[in-house]
Amino acid sequence: MKISYDWCKMSGQKLHQSDEVFIKDSVFAVADGMGDKNTGKLAAKLAMKLLDCFDDIELAFKEINKEIINRLSKHSDNLICGTTLSVLKLDLEGKKFYIYHVGDSKIFLFRNKSLIQLTKDQVKINSNKKYVRALGINWTFELYKNEDSIESNDIFFLTTDGICENKEILYNMDLDLKTPSEIKDYIVQNSNSVSDNISFIVVKIES
Repeated sequence: MKISYDWCKMSGQKLHQSDEVFIKDSVFAVADGMGDKNTGKLAAKLAMKLLDCFDDIELAFKEINKEIINRLSKHSDNLICGTTLSVLKLDLEGKKFYIYHVGDSKIFLFRNKSLIQLTKDQVKINSNKKYVRALGINWTFELYKNEDSIESNDIFFLTTDGICENKEILYNMDLDLKTPSEIKDYIVQNSNSVSDNISFIVVKIES
């Protein structure tokens, strides 16, 4: 088995772009920073920088959470400062995938012409306000994990939550699209009306 991939960062109507993507060997990730005065962008960048430093992804999540609190929160004037983080790790020899996730960014799997969401949105609605769990908000966090086997022609789609404004883009997509670049082009062409930023990675398993 081998991996092919493509990625894209799209700017919507938001004032700040706080999305980040990470690609290294068989590890892929997306992050969506939250915070004012550019602290969200800094949190997402710090998350990706630290993710690159650890082979143990669970340990990386703990260090990211701690470092955002220690290094960035003091600069945010007590405002929210944090980031979502969704990580996909592929083990081609063992034919397995591993998901590590905090927040409401998303990882999907396209398999046998079906679309499966592999992450769970960590979101709470209270008094019509949306509260998203994120790294850097509290000293403790809930890490969502998922793992399963991989198959040839599996396509993984990692994305920040901006895609939710038009989720039909995914569900109406022609699943006969063969390459990550074709899928990237389709998403870009059909997301022009989305106001939020969208950053995504398309990863395909090939025999």
